[in-house]
Amino acid sequence: MNRHVTTIFTSTIAALLVTSTTHAATWIVANDGVDSPTCGTAGSPCRSISQAIKNANPGDTITVGPGRYGDLNSNGTFTDAGDEAAEINTGCHCLIKVNKAVKVYSRDGADVTVLDAGGNSIAVVDIQATGAIFGTKLKGFTLTGAGGSALRGAGLVIDANVNQVLVGGNRAVANATYGFYVNDNTASDQFIGNVAVANQGDGFAMSGVSHVFNGNAATANGGNGFNILSGSSLLFTHNVVVGNVQGVS
Repeated sequence: MNRHVTTIFTSTIAALLVTSTTHAATWIVANDGVDSPTCGTAGSPCRSISQAIKNANPGDTITVGPGRYGDLNSNGTFTDAGDEAAEINTGCHCLIKVNKAVKVYSRDGADVTVLDAGGNSIAVVDIQATGAIFGTKLKGFTLTGAGGSALRGAGLVIDANVNQVLVGGNRAVANATYGFYVNDNTASDQFIGNVAVANQGDGFAMSGVSHVFNGNAATANGGNGFNILSGSSLLFTHNVVVGNVQGVS
């Protein structure tokens, strides 16, 4: 291969690598948005987080504006325009399914960005993808209204065999069972700056290995503040446990 051809070949490979590493997009969700297969731009935001996840690719970012997300008219069907694509008695048994390694942030924080399961027998959020991020400092969500038993009553669930998930800045409030639940055979998940308040079961319950819990708070939950179901090499730093039926188990 002569020098000219080699230069062209090398330049082409470099261009392909740059394209692959800069492909990640940002998708916008807002209360005045409209769901469609092409929604998600600043000028045409999606109404539901579920639709934005459907439109996104792994590695993309989803930014959610303030407001309430779930069953918008509270009729229990989740089939009206803008409703989250809840799966009841099927699939994830959840309001919002994070089945891609996307980054989901609220624009204005948990106090004004509410994901509401409406008392249905579903978890609020079910994370099924390794490497997903759900919230961060000042950019999390309020997770409420999960009304079922076991995992169908949890604010947020990380599925079995899903690793390296980051959950940050969220508030799980008044759910029927857990605030946050990490399933079996998971590894290296991080919970940073979350709050579990007045859930009927444990604030945080976890299995797996090498998880990090830093700066979280569990208050007035009906079970343990933190419940270690099984696992090893778990790191707990600067967490607060106050007023739960039990503290740490």
